[in-house]
Amino acid sequence: MPIFESGPVRLYHEVSGAGFPVLLFAPGGMRSAIPFWEHIPWNPVKRLAPEFKVIAMDQRNAGQSTAPIGSEDGWDQYTDDHLKLLDHLGADRCHLVGCCIGGAFIASFLKRAPERVASAVLMQPIGATPENVPEFSELFDGWAAELRPSHADTPEASWSKYKENMFGGDFLYCATRDEIRAMATPMLVLMGNDMYHPEVTSREVASLAPNAELIESWKEPESAEGAAKRASDFLRAHTPASSAARARGAADSACRVGSRPRARLAHRRRTPCSRAGACARGNPAGRRFPWTEPRVRRLPRNWCPVRCRLGAFRRSWVVSSST
Repeated sequence: MPIFESGPVRLYHEVSGAGFPVLLFAPGGMRSAIPFWEHIPWNPVKRLAPEFKVIAMDQRNAGQSTAPIGSEDGWDQYTDDHLKLLDHLGADRCHLVGCCIGGAFIASFLKRAPERVASAVLMQPIGATPENVPEFSELFDGWAAELRPSHADTPEASWSKYKENMFGGDFLYCATRDEIRAMATPMLVLMGNDMYHPEVTSREVASLAPNAELIESWKEPESAEGAAKRASDFLRAHTPASSAARARGAADSACRVGSRPRARLAHRRRTPCSRAGACARGNPAGRRFPWTEPRVRRLPRNWCPVRCRLGAFRRSWVVSSST
């Protein structure tokens, strides 16, 4: 079971795919956990894994993750968990994708470490309104009632303070309007439209953040696929170029002489010069020949397979990366 332990905190997480990291914050309120991704119009775990390294996690005391309960607990402790998990996985930078309470987790993360985020997708973020503050308090109480038997030593005052730390704030609960204005990270906001995910919150985040875009329709069957594609394109467009360059560099290194201990000559099949058609006419720089190994270094204009067999050209110019 993939569990990351940091002191008494144990965080369940799943990693799928390869590429630039994307850290996911699932919906579900205080119960935010990986299975909740199955209940939204498109699942980023499945959608993004073919081209990104997707890191999905259960938040502390949700799903299969556990942690102590204390009066100091709040948004900062969740952000501590997120940063430590990224450090554990060796991810210096990442994209963030969060739904519901995940939007607030993203805002808290950006307040602390904006330099570690390439871009962020906020799917129907929660936000404080006069109508929903009592509802969030009730949701917290229901979550706390489930945990109390396993945290019998936690005093009631700690539970109350924990709730105040989480849902006693304004706007995004963890971030003010001025703090959102200061967030220069590129954001894509998928609009909410219910009591827990107010439309006004989504619109205000998109208008306050200097580099934010808003998608108004994304949950309906006719718009879900287009919105999912837009989110994928957005993340791809903001993936650091150095990440792609490193991937290309790793592939190119296989062509270098001595890059692998078993590097050897490319000529498995020796073909007369007449098939090449290049000796008399000259060989265009970088031309690849179908009868050689797939990766061939740049060849001199007077290169010839026959001469290569007889002379020193073969060790100087044509090296295969096959084993």
